[in-house]
Amino acid sequence: MSKKQLADALLRPFGLELRRRTDHEEKPWDHTFRRGIRDEEKGGDPNDAVSDAWGKPEWAKYIVPHLRDNMTICEIGPGVGRWTKHVIDKSKKLYLVDYSKVVCDYWRAKGDPRIEVIQSLNTRLPQIPEGSIDLFMSFDVFVHMDIEIVYGYLEEAFRILKPSGIALIDYLSLDDDVSARWFIKDLNKQDTYGSPDEVKRSIFRVHHKETVQVLAEAIGFSFSNVRDTWHVHNICTLTKP
Repeated sequence: MSKKQLADALLRPFGLELRRRTDHEEKPWDHTFRRGIRDEEKGGDPNDAVSDAWGKPEWAKYIVPHLRDNMTICEIGPGVGRWTKHVIDKSKKLYLVDYSKVVCDYWRAKGDPRIEVIQSLNTRLPQIPEGSIDLFMSFDVFVHMDIEIVYGYLEEAFRILKPSGIALIDYLSLDDDVSARWFIKDLNKQDTYGSPDEVKRSIFRVHHKETVQVLAEAIGFSFSNVRDTWHVHNICTLTKP
């Protein structure tokens, strides 16, 4: 029995439990981003910490073909720039949207006039004018979202994209034996951080391809999908008519 489990057992009759004290603004992945920022301050690559923690998927190949000069781009969940670095020099205007104060402060500190940082509270982006965006993108973010949040961001993406604008997102599907084995393995890994009395929960959210497609098409997008070789990620390209 761990120290936390012992403490919880002693406190449970009183309706109490032991919880680690954290900054109320701290987000789940901020510790990795802080490490990356410290690395950059020492002359390193801030995304080495991200790659060490989460691996090195090769998703630039999905982004680069859609790039041209002087684009207006919106990225949801830029972190410290793993995918942002591919688009920033093609942008005349770059909206970076994140709920983490650590991430938002990092990008604001750069003082780049092309960048507008939006610290999000929900899926609505009133700061971005309707029909103003060429490319909406988000990688390794929608994989943690419930379907209601996915829908909210896609609905907003449709509003802010120009006609013929593109949205690129990745999501996780649970629709075959390979994805089922991956999900069970991850679920068991996440269970090691919780109490034996808790329901097993993953930090990931999985959705069927058909669910994402139906929602996207109901909003008005055309939909195409690629099953990537990185775990069970799907990359979908949504086009506004």
